[in-house]
Amino acid sequence: MEMYLTGGDERNTIAKQADISVLRIIATIAIVLLHTCSAMSDNYAAYSLAGTKLYILSSIALLLRWAVPAFFMISGAVLIKRDRNITYKDAFKYCKRILLALVLFGIMYSMMEIFMHEKTLSFQIFLQACSNVLTGNSWSFLCFLYSIIGIYLILPLINTFVSNAKTNTVVIFSILLFVFMFIVPAINLFFGIKIDFNIPVGSYAFLYFVIGKLLYETRADIKNRKLFFVIVLTVMSFLVLLINANGGKAYLGYDSPIIGGMAVCIFLLIKGIRFRVFDFMWKMDRLCFGVYLIHLLFINLLYKFMKITPLDFGKEYLLGVFLFWISFTTVSYCTSYFMGMVSPLKNMFCKRKKFRVEGLNSKFRIVGCKSDKKKDDWICNIGMEFGWSN
Repeated sequence: MEMYLTGGDERNTIAKQADISVLRIIATIAIVLLHTCSAMSDNYAAYSLAGTKLYILSSIALLLRWAVPAFFMISGAVLIKRDRNITYKDAFKYCKRILLALVLFGIMYSMMEIFMHEKTLSFQIFLQACSNVLTGNSWSFLCFLYSIIGIYLILPLINTFVSNAKTNTVVIFSILLFVFMFIVPAINLFFGIKIDFNIPVGSYAFLYFVIGKLLYETRADIKNRKLFFVIVLTVMSFLVLLINANGGKAYLGYDSPIIGGMAVCIFLLIKGIRFRVFDFMWKMDRLCFGVYLIHLLFINLLYKFMKITPLDFGKEYLLGVFLFWISFTTVSYCTSYFMGMVSPLKNMFCKRKKFRVEGLNSKFRIVGCKSDKKKDDWICNIGMEFGWSN
């Protein structure tokens, strides 16, 4: 079995990283289901969606929006290191890798979208696709990559602040960000007013990033409060359904206190659970970045090019959603695996430091290490926006 660690005490790190890996896999699969539904509900006119079908599909997508904040939280939990010095040389290295993924897939997806409308290919379309990537007019799910590049550019500053500030200071700072980035906009939207007080620092992605580190380091007795988080998550899910039923989708963005609260609850529910370790789980973990990048290709190929959707199942459209979701997830994982075998994609997805580990149930013995760097070097992350260690 091969494990991929972030440094420190190997035995403890393996146990800690198991919950992060499980959360990452769950969030990735949730994103696939989210887009399986939202690709229809967001284009309801094109699919003649209305009434109950539209409500159910949009509700499924909204209930899964916690997955995107969860990725930022995972990144913060893994990347912010109190005992490590992160330089801009490291930051630019991380940005280079994500920028490559953004340019490669952004141009490809943008050209697909233009081709679907113009039914032709030309160099002008390529230039337009490049322009779309630069201006953020490609497929919306890629906005996550833009945000994470921005996070990397200030990562040395964030790491220095969190490493040297007292925990209470970081907590108070996070609470202030939450109030001015989440609560105030929600009040403005609900009451139709404009409270002009603000903290001109970053975006919700920045807050989720810092909160991920705080939550992962907390020593509070989380295990005995799991039921509480389940109850809170249930209440928030009910609120999502209620708000969606009343046409309030605008209140359920990624900067919504409800969506953010769901992400926090799920993060804390999974945090600290000692999962039984299987080699298959770690392999799935390594493929999540590729799944995130490639899954919408298959969704759009079927929905827009081949005109095949779960709605073709008629009254059994929910069965269709389930089957399509499983199919998209399986094909995306397989494609991600094969992409990792091809250069230069191999460097994008598979470059990582490897520790071979023996044992089960969190009882491990480090057998060997393979790396092109010294063993004590801090390991840069592959697919850093998901907090993966390489």
